[in-house]
Amino acid sequence: MNAGIYVINRDYANDHMPMMEHSFEQMILPIAIEMACLYGCVSEGYFIEIGVPADYARANREFVNG
Repeated sequence: MNAGIYVINRDYANDHMPMMEHSFEQMILPIAIEMACLYGCVSEGYFIEIGVPADYARANREFVNG
């Protein structure tokens, strides 16, 4: 699962992230894995996938309604 929140070292980004459109998951994460500089955090909190329009609409309703 990808929660979509990343903290990236500026030097790493300058060295490894080209100044063009790219796929973070296909171009950047594999480099970070090879360099063994990738860390994660497990969260038990609320999560809703918003990758499809129906779930995005549901998330909007839930956030508006608290």
